[in-house]
Amino acid sequence: TKSGGYHLIYRAPNIMGNKKLAKSAETKEAIIETRGEGGYIAIAPTPGYTFDRGSLADIPMLTADERNHLISQAITFNEVEEKVYYSDNCFEAYNERGDVLKLLQGHGWVIKKDNGDKVLLKRPGDTDSMWSADYTRSKNWFTVFSTSTVFESLKAYKPANVFAMLECEGDLKLTAKKLKELGFGSDGPPRTEANSAPKPQPKTKEVVIPDDFIASKAELDGYVDKVRSGDIEMGLTTGFIEFDKYFRFKLNNFVICNGHDNVGKSVFIWFLAMISARKHGWKWIIYAAENRVGFAFNKLVEFYVGKPIIELTVEELTEAKKFVHEHFTFLKNEDIYSYKQILKMGEELCKKSSYQGLFVDPYNSLDVDMGEYNRESTHDYHYKATSEFRLFSKKYCGIWISCHAVTYALR
Repeated sequence: TKSGGYHLIYRAPNIMGNKKLAKSAETKEAIIETRGEGGYIAIAPTPGYTFDRGSLADIPMLTADERNHLISQAITFNEVEEKVYYSDNCFEAYNERGDVLKLLQGHGWVIKKDNGDKVLLKRPGDTDSMWSADYTRSKNWFTVFSTSTVFESLKAYKPANVFAMLECEGDLKLTAKKLKELGFGSDGPPRTEANSAPKPQPKTKEVVIPDDFIASKAELDGYVDKVRSGDIEMGLTTGFIEFDKYFRFKLNNFVICNGHDNVGKSVFIWFLAMISARKHGWKWIIYAAENRVGFAFNKLVEFYVGKPIIELTVEELTEAKKFVHEHFTFLKNEDIYSYKQILKMGEELCKKSSYQGLFVDPYNSLDVDMGEYNRESTHDYHYKATSEFRLFSKKYCGIWISCHAVTYALR
């Protein structure tokens, strides 16, 4: 287009009207939108417009699933959230603590795939589509692509609004009443920003401190003496001279590996784990939520020998499997666990044997179990989880986690 943008022209079985999919935080204007029934666009030979690929004589046909995927990815670029203000905290409390996926499943929706930040769901009833909607954890909203549900297509719903549609036929007063009965604050309908009142300040909790909270003179002087004598203990080598300049294996460390999904974080850390096991005898607990445990085991076997699994001799395979079994313990991933459950499993295993690493892969896959009457925000919850990870790593074994940090806020 003449503004430097692009039009993607395609056919699909079901096309609805014009929809704004993503807006700019700076201008609040649409940066990605659809043109469907009743919509118009300018094309070549209008000055400034060209066809870079294809022609109007051969417009490709997308399946419903392909179109859903395209729309879903476009929505992730939205930078503007339409805020709804409530007269009390029951709607906000459900948005923060309500289990919207469990609610949807109770109404016949089926989770088809969980990618950490994005959960793909299939609507109840007969449909040829592999999935009909998605829930985005980082934005905490549910978006439907099908027109055969009670939800408006391509509209983002917060958990409380999903509850209203499924449990109360969209009646917000009834929704507030039911949410209060479930322990999510007091009842009351949504209110506008103009008449929104400030939230009451929480009561100050009594601060408790330990009896011994001052670092000792011996500890401080001892560190200085070690620096002067060159006796500061270095981390263990990774086997790569250049990499060692920036990173080394250290006992009881808390290590976070951030990155987009599907860039190889899991395989990279499995590789480092194998190096630590072979060079330094480290033992690991592995929780691989997004991969089959057999796949992780297979990669570790290959890393041990340095060859693809199909090229291993019987002797090499036997030796490699024995080593991996002795140095790696895999947690089942058939259920979704909270961070507290993972730490409890790690604690039980560390009491029975010596481990140097617990790898949680990824953190995004863990259940956010805030308890029915817990009033803390999700930010508070994750901050608390981070603190408990640090404490665990100091007391039992080092913790390594991977994170799908796809936005600045999430990082």
